[in-house]
Amino acid sequence: MFYVHVFYKKCPTCRQTWSPQLSQAAVIRIGKEVFVCKCGTAWPTGRVEWAHLTPRMRRSYFLSTAEIGVLLLWPFAGGLFAFFVAQNRWMGLFWGILGGLAMAVVIVAVMWALKFTIVRLSLRRCPVSLLAMPVGSGFFDLFRDSVSTIEGAEQGRMAQIQQTYGEDKQHVATLTLAEYRSLLSAVPLPSTQQKSEFAEFVSTAHSWYKHLPPNLPGQPFYFFIDKYAGCDRLLREDGTAVVVERTERGFHYSDLPTKEYRSRFGYLAFSCSSGTSVFVANWPLVYSRDKVAAVPGDDGKMYGIPKEILEVGETHLTAIIHPGGSCYPVCNSLKDWPQESGGRIALEKIATRCREMQDPKNPRWQLDTRSVGYTDPLLDNLVVPERQRQKREIVRSVGRVCEVIRGGRDHA
Repeated sequence: MFYVHVFYKKCPTCRQTWSPQLSQAAVIRIGKEVFVCKCGTAWPTGRVEWAHLTPRMRRSYFLSTAEIGVLLLWPFAGGLFAFFVAQNRWMGLFWGILGGLAMAVVIVAVMWALKFTIVRLSLRRCPVSLLAMPVGSGFFDLFRDSVSTIEGAEQGRMAQIQQTYGEDKQHVATLTLAEYRSLLSAVPLPSTQQKSEFAEFVSTAHSWYKHLPPNLPGQPFYFFIDKYAGCDRLLREDGTAVVVERTERGFHYSDLPTKEYRSRFGYLAFSCSSGTSVFVANWPLVYSRDKVAAVPGDDGKMYGIPKEILEVGETHLTAIIHPGGSCYPVCNSLKDWPQESGGRIALEKIATRCREMQDPKNPRWQLDTRSVGYTDPLLDNLVVPERQRQKREIVRSVGRVCEVIRGGRDHA
């Protein structure tokens, strides 16, 4: 009988599997970087999107050992076969090599066609980001390459979307604490379970291992209550907006249906200026609201969070908060480590493991040390205490916000 051994990853909670592959060889695999299983947990897949590969890795993807092996093996096999079969051995050798080379070119062409298709699908999964992208970050290069294939009318439409989007972000008035409490007067506060689940959700809401600094103090996050948490805010072409419930998953993997979101997290929300904001550039415009500490009002307009809530709801997170932070590029950049999470002893163990990973004797050293988001099991065990500490800080921040809101209700 013929058996095929398939390797895959499995969620320890819901037992769902993902990332099937026929080998565990250290090769570059293009694909979705995050998989969301049935229980709602986001896991790094070990794959990487084309836009996140270095130029050298892109060349290696199309000139891998598979292509090189085919180009060498087929001419050799064809020439060897013809040498022993043909009457004129040397002419047979010549034509055998030539025929094998022709067959090798055909096979490589088919392989490249498949790889080009995979690359195109990867680029479709990386839409244009129009928020929090500084000049020189690579956004304008991507945007320039994208619009170069679009006619002038399409460029004008994109420019209008950018302008409307920018104006919408500027028109944000800040609520007073009394106004904020009034907006939330009928909103229930989250349960203990919802606070814990929300901390888990935030930890994988974006690819933080690519956007947050590895070392403390990290990047500030703000946690608050949003009357329209889990909803889509539809921005129309004329600049007006309306808030509607989300009936199915949105474009981004963290955009859960409203009912599911509120069942798991209540009305909790967060904001962080880091990361990317992705959306489909069509009217009405629906974009992520987790880049600005603001909430929609009943009129659909955005209003800033009161400073009293921002002060108590602030905490700092690092790239370690995401499971993908258990990778060489992040852990090799660590300079300090909280005593609560193991202190200097844990930091030295992390450094030792990083040295082992970059040892040329390690057959996977190139992939291990260059793949951002590749979760190394040994590093993961070492950084888990710090990841859990940061999640506890999220829960504490949410608790302080709830106390401020509850205090106003008790006073009333």
